[in-house]
Amino acid sequence: NCGIGLQATGVLTGTQVLGNQFSGNPTGVSLTTAQGLRVGNSTAASRNTVSNASREAVFATGICTGSIVQGMIFGPNVATQYNVSTSRNLQIIP
Repeated sequence: NCGIGLQATGVLTGTQVLGNQFSGNPTGVSLTTAQGLRVGNSTAASRNTVSNASREAVFATGICTGSIVQGMIFGPNVATQYNVSTSRNLQIIP
């Protein structure tokens, strides 16, 4: 375990991550120059849950054109919900 629940890097056009639970990792979801990825959507069954993340629930860095993080559920003990200040073109939809 690298301390990340989901790690996505590179061109991932059409890839979807739906309905997962990530718990007990310092970072729940990490995107590094991840392009074309969808993490979650608007339906209840497709939302992803992050809990017990000692650093952040969602981390993103680099150019993330075409990637969307939507409908995240933040459980208990999440230090920071989003740490995306070093990413570009990532769309976050509550």
